[in-house]
Amino acid sequence: MRKHVNEHIGELAIHAGGRDFVFRPLFCRVAELGSPREINNLVNESQVSGWDGFVASYQTLITLADDDHTDEDLEWLLGRFFIEEGHGLQYEAGQVDFENIHILGSKIIRDATIGRPSKRDMAKAKSSKPSREFDPAEFVAIGDAHLGGVNWWNKTMIELQKACKAKTADGKEEDPITHEDATRLFDYIDKRKAEKGVK
Repeated sequence: MRKHVNEHIGELAIHAGGRDFVFRPLFCRVAELGSPREINNLVNESQVSGWDGFVASYQTLITLADDDHTDEDLEWLLGRFFIEEGHGLQYEAGQVDFENIHILGSKIIRDATIGRPSKRDMAKAKSSKPSREFDPAEFVAIGDAHLGGVNWWNKTMIELQKACKAKTADGKEEDPITHEDATRLFDYIDKRKAEKGVK
């Protein structure tokens, strides 16, 4: 039986071996990625090509996986890290290849922390100082204070964004940003990080 996955709120599924492996970027799971500074660093690292970006994406997928997936299930799907005497840390591939793990992990952590910003949100990001931290508790507090009604720890950034937009005076949503808009935003963020020497 196929699991319910809502891609419109940032969830994703990988179908392999006749099973669905589901990953949900809920605030409660994002908090398990580490401290606010560590989460922000993980977002930045996952966007970088190569080994470091892969490791950040792998860590993200493992942490955001549904609770009903065992460690053995996830190692079969995504591969595993192990220590080999004389060679140090090694990686053994699973069913999903290196490149797709990197792509999926970097996408879901962006959705988990940035969501799907409108063009207005992008303009604000360009005019404000880049943050070095991402604290899920702050966004949960926003949901509780201004929207209420649900346990926001079990919701995603995209759900919070949609709920906030729905509560605006006219309830009118802006056109979603295009791929080109998003690329320009991330290029700008990378440029600001480089200028300030932030890795």
